[in-house]
Amino acid sequence: MISKIEPVYAKLDQENLKISGSLINLFQQHIGKTYGEIIEEIEGIEELDYRLIRGLTQILERRCVIEMNSVIEPATARRSVFEECKGAVSDVKERKEVIDRVAKKLSVEPDALEKALWADREDNLIIKENSRQ
Repeated sequence: MISKIEPVYAKLDQENLKISGSLINLFQQHIGKTYGEIIEEIEGIEELDYRLIRGLTQILERRCVIEMNSVIEPATARRSVFEECKGAVSDVKERKEVIDRVAKKLSVEPDALEKALWADREDNLIIKENSRQ
């Protein structure tokens, strides 16, 4: 038996237009913020209409530029920190010392190194821009 996949279109009514407008505004407000932040907010409103919100989110994500924001490659940062601490640190003070030493070796600020460690994780990607074309 051959199955067919057929799209289910959203109704063009006031409620769906209101939800759509809210999602578009949410994406606009999150330019410069992390992808994880917007997903958290979207998950908070999904109970309104899960399928509609997920579908619209997919469309809006495709219209966004979502990139990593890091002064150095995260893999390089992680490898350098791992090698410096020989795989483990025993406390917060030692961790800070390792981060400071590696940051100096890589010629970056310690805060920038901290951000770089996990900048390539989906939740930490930055929404750079979106288009309404």
